[in-house]
Amino acid sequence: MKSLFVGAALLLAVAGCGKVEQNVDKATPEGTAAAKIASNVDRARDAARVANAMKEHPAAADSVLAAAGFSRDSFEKTMFEIAADSAMSAEYAAAKKP
Repeated sequence: MKSLFVGAALLLAVAGCGKVEQNVDKATPEGTAAAKIASNVDRARDAARVANAMKEHPAAADSVLAAAGFSRDSFEKTMFEIAADSAMSAEYAAAKKP
């Protein structure tokens, strides 16, 4: 019975340590930088999807932009940000249909 309690305590300690390490990773500058990169990649892919949809339905461009949460100005600003960042540009190009 005593070994059962020791085993349970050990299991709880190991499980708890894993959660602490995950939270520490997110709080580090490296974790923040990785999250920003992932966010930028997602933004580039989203912009490519919007551009693809506008290409397929040019008469509905304003509706496509609005559905994606963009105005003409904010989409243009996003495109300039993508153009200024090589990683974002690569993701945009990969997601953009020819």
